[in-house]
Amino acid sequence: MSRVRRLPAVPCPVRGEGFASWVDRVAAVLEVPPGVAARALGLECRQWGSSTRPLFFGVTLTPASLDGLRNATGLRAAELRQMHLDRYAGTVLDLSGVELSREASLTAVAAREWMMPTWSRACPPCLKRDGVWPLWWRLGIAAVCPVHRCLLVDVCPRCGVRLLRGSERVPRGLLTREPLPAVGECANRPPHGPRGRAGLCRQVLPDIPATAVPEVWADLQRRVLAVAGGVRLSGSRASR
Repeated sequence: MSRVRRLPAVPCPVRGEGFASWVDRVAAVLEVPPGVAARALGLECRQWGSSTRPLFFGVTLTPASLDGLRNATGLRAAELRQMHLDRYAGTVLDLSGVELSREASLTAVAAREWMMPTWSRACPPCLKRDGVWPLWWRLGIAAVCPVHRCLLVDVCPRCGVRLLRGSERVPRGLLTREPLPAVGECANRPPHGPRGRAGLCRQVLPDIPATAVPEVWADLQRRVLAVAGGVRLSGSRASR
């Protein structure tokens, strides 16, 4: 990983952005598939057919991945770690069972914790605004967009698969070959659908209808997210 070269240009992370969202934006800037961008960023990956999967993708960084990212981008470790679910460790998540030397250790932790390491909920109006996927959408406590006062969507209405999951049974890695799905498309593989790129779901995620909710629900979501961020309550830092 120490041989990773500095990339000519990478987008700055948006405050609160999830790591997978940022990698997608890096790929767009470099004009390469996301799986190719992941390797150019120096991430520790495993190959899976025509896709690649960075180890502990979006949950935490291995030392090799952190070293590669710092060399490739010049970003500080703190900036890179803020895009991963382990930023919530000690408040709403307990990731103590994750062993960086054993990727399979994540399976039991993910099943126990309120988080979605291989899929995400989303607010369609937010996606229509800037296309950025906030990290907190991958928390089990994510239910309402406080900005647009609507329910978050977790299943694509067209294919019936959880957003960004890839397929019902097996999570998708990062694509390494073109042609790629159009920006904003679901690109999940529906159950019993045809094989190949032609079988990918064409639902445009920002166009999914949003269900409005009362302001009190939005306010409750803000409060829960404040706790997740470690806000102090009655003079003490919130914890599990």
